[in-house]
Amino acid sequence: MGVAAQRVITQRQRLLFFQLGVGVLCAGFFLFHSGQWQALSALYGSGLCIVSAFLLGGGVARAADQAAFGAWYLYGGAVGRFVLVLVGLAVGMGVLRLDPLAVLVGFVVAQLAFPFVAGRGGRKSTGTES
Repeated sequence: MGVAAQRVITQRQRLLFFQLGVGVLCAGFFLFHSGQWQALSALYGSGLCIVSAFLLGGGVARAADQAAFGAWYLYGGAVGRFVLVLVGLAVGMGVLRLDPLAVLVGFVVAQLAFPFVAGRGGRKSTGTES
């Protein structure tokens, strides 16, 4: 495994833990304000986002190791994650009858973890910033 792939795996672990924490906070908010069913719905939405992020990290790590086929891994993974999210949302809101607002809020809040983790992990502090 190359250095780039190892960096992607470390970044993915940081992202997954951050998303998990944000998802639990979101579920706690819904538990406090709306009830258990909405909290469970928010956890479902957050979990769906976490699974998608896990798959993204694996595809990026494979793409980093195999530059010749890297674009295929990324495009194929994007299509797979898109279908996974669509099916997951349909199952959650249609079949399981989870609260749609809570599912979507949980998903979006966990998705918003990407810029925070990428912003922190992409820049190394040198101590010279003012």
